[in-house]
Amino acid sequence: MSSITKLLFSFEGRISRTQWWKGIFLSFILYLILLIVFALITSPYTMSLSVDAKSTFSSYLTILIMLIVFLWPVLCITNKRLHDLNMSGWLNLIVLFYLGAGAVFFLSIGSYPLPSFYDSNIFQIIFVISGFLSLCLIFMIPFARGTKGENKYGKDPLEEINKIEPVSP
Repeated sequence: MSSITKLLFSFEGRISRTQWWKGIFLSFILYLILLIVFALITSPYTMSLSVDAKSTFSSYLTILIMLIVFLWPVLCITNKRLHDLNMSGWLNLIVLFYLGAGAVFFLSIGSYPLPSFYDSNIFQIIFVISGFLSLCLIFMIPFARGTKGENKYGKDPLEEINKIEPVSP
């Protein structure tokens, strides 16, 4: 498996902060390319002013699929970064829950009544706690130094980079 494929599509191992930033940048570029291709393909259809429910649904479905395609590499990259911090990759789900619940809330403002579960105190408490944890993770993942040496998720990625081979005379 090539290093880029392993970086973008594998949940195993550890990566450094630099590798995380490179992977996020690469994922973002790939997502922009997908968006441009989508815009070029659908632009002849959007030039006509008649918009029906079927075309709107297919556009939203396509964007959702593209978002999932973008999200998978980001989850893999972030999972490996969490491993470098000696944390479980399952912590990704806290951030996903917070972003997903926030997106549903944002999309339902004004147009539709809010889903009834938003009114429950338990949901609001979980939402606040997950928001706090997400904020902590969002600042730790790109900036915190990983565990020095080997941990339960693998070897230190910086040891591989910093190895200086002795020069023989």
